[in-house]
Amino acid sequence: MTAPTQPPPDLVRLVRQLQGRQALQVLAQLAADRHLEVYLVGGVVRELGRGRQAPDLDLAVNRHALELAAALADQLGGTFVLLDERERTARVVWQGENLDFAEFRAPDLVTDLHKRDFTINAMAISLIPLMRAGQLEWLDPWGGREDLEAGRVQILAAENFHDDPLRMLRAFRFAATHGLTLTADTWAAICKYRQEFRRVAGERIHQELFHLLGVERTFPTLVQMDQAGLLGQIFPELEDLKGVEQNGYHHLDVFQHSMLAVDCLEQILLHPQDWFGDLGRVITDYARRDSKAVLLKLAALFHDLGKPQTQERRDDPERFTFYHHERLGAELFTQIAWRLRFSQEELRVLLNCICGRSCCCRSFAKVN
Repeated sequence: MTAPTQPPPDLVRLVRQLQGRQALQVLAQLAADRHLEVYLVGGVVRELGRGRQAPDLDLAVNRHALELAAALADQLGGTFVLLDERERTARVVWQGENLDFAEFRAPDLVTDLHKRDFTINAMAISLIPLMRAGQLEWLDPWGGREDLEAGRVQILAAENFHDDPLRMLRAFRFAATHGLTLTADTWAAICKYRQEFRRVAGERIHQELFHLLGVERTFPTLVQMDQAGLLGQIFPELEDLKGVEQNGYHHLDVFQHSMLAVDCLEQILLHPQDWFGDLGRVITDYARRDSKAVLLKLAALFHDLGKPQTQERRDDPERFTFYHHERLGAELFTQIAWRLRFSQEELRVLLNCICGRSCCCRSFAKVN
């Protein structure tokens, strides 16, 4: 195994705050008694590298991960959740904390880390030395800290996208949420494996998509996803919007018009008072509730989903019409919602916007 690297002093302070977490104290003792290797990995280490604490914990165990998780749940009086017996993954829920356990998928830690998605998620901290002696062993065999500091999303191996195609969406999600840039290697791997994305379960896409769209400025990332050909893999219906002409006062086709609607909505949500004066506070309060900002962005993106199938060319005067496109759009989006496991409440809000053409959606027409 490569020698541990030493993080800066401010990071040492943050990591040592973990020593006060009772669940980790109990876990370290259980692991030591069983002669097991346990490492903090993934998001918790990445966020510490950014100077932040992560509420949930990812843990890699060299063997007996399920048994260790069950023992921890029993000792704490928490809940043991078996996630995947074949993959040897489990979760312990205790006092609002989630501790996710995964058994090594390789003979050693370094090889196991290489099977993860990106270098920024392939760092580890050895748990037992940390909790017992305050000894910080920061393991970074694949240059994750350097990529994190440089603002890069670097894939560890292109075939890792084949193993789990959701990682392609996660690449863009990290770009949006962490202000990072995809490397040329990562971009090329997405272009190579993008057609495999349709193997991903809808509920997993839903979770990552909502993380991505929860960022204040999502539009630039959506443009990049379209350029990489991934947006059309997630939403094949959007491909039908491309090249569909509209009336003269629309200077864009339906797809570009819909993308610009998201851009305009995000500008409105950033500074609603510039558009609506004192009523801007109402918009801000609404957008902060229960992922409403995410749902508004989706409504903007899909508000003209029914136009391709309802387009007709008229004479006198010469124009295009799209009669009842909002009704068809609502029907088409319902299929998307079922595919991606939207809740009934999420679907209700979106259909009200698509079918009812809320004031939010109408404001975009003034821009186009």
